[in-house]
Amino acid sequence: MEPTNLEKTLNTYLDKVKEAMQNQLFENNSVNTGALGRSIKVIPTVESNGGLEGGIEMLWYANELENGGPARKAGGFPPPQAMKNFIRRKGIVPRAGMSIDTLAFLIGRKIARNGATYPKKPFIQPSFELVKTQWGDAALTDAAGLDITVAIDLAFMNTGATLS
Repeated sequence: MEPTNLEKTLNTYLDKVKEAMQNQLFENNSVNTGALGRSIKVIPTVESNGGLEGGIEMLWYANELENGGPARKAGGFPPPQAMKNFIRRKGIVPRAGMSIDTLAFLIGRKIARNGATYPKKPFIQPSFELVKTQWGDAALTDAAGLDITVAIDLAFMNTGATLS
């Protein structure tokens, strides 16, 4: 069955939200490996309980980034190679006379003692608000109006009536 105008518009809406989220991650300087942005997937709309459902899914730590929160509890050292890779990706330069191994150890020791947290860098809610404001409300209203018009026309034609 052909998707309704509203279904098509909701799917487009979700695609725009996904794109806005990916852009917001860059604007927030929240991109490290890019895994979170690549993990954002649109769940296409389906009819359910007399309405439409759709959504967006992504890696678990998106919520931690959106609301801030613990990324790693205090305890053991993070893997040394992962720390070195992080230092290189972030472009952190060790002080004069300090090796990258020493810097990785010092950062790892601090994480082992105190844990690490995600700073609050919202990207989910602002993306929904941006798309809703710039595109969503008017487009959804127009699509619903078209579907209602089509339904009325079909009902009218099914009665066998004609306009004179």
